[in-house]
Amino acid sequence: MTFQTISTFEKPGGQIEAELWATPGWFKFSQCFLYEGNPYIARLDLKSSVDGSYVEYYLDYHDENAYRAWHDEWKHIHDEVRFNCFESLKSRGVQIKLYWPAEELGGRADVQAFDTFVSKITA
Repeated sequence: MTFQTISTFEKPGGQIEAELWATPGWFKFSQCFLYEGNPYIARLDLKSSVDGSYVEYYLDYHDENAYRAWHDEWKHIHDEVRFNCFESLKSRGVQIKLYWPAEELGGRADVQAFDTFVSKITA
């Protein structure tokens, strides 16, 4: 069964994708999720609001074991870089929300239950 996580980034009045890519370490962070040829990730999708102030990243691992194997391989890069990127973004007014199917897997206090997610993207 697919193991899906959703991460949202929002800065009212801002251009969030530009804000993300301007964050020191964001490129290195994003490299942890290369989709092409990645044996752990089944799908990576990005949805953006029309005004550009909000994005949703949908990341599907093949299953929970694939997530755990991915994290075992990438944690030495991912965990510290994610922390630094997120702290930098928050200091610049970006609101970040993380949604996981099992809260304890997020390993962070800011992870929310997956079933509480409501998309802000309108079709």
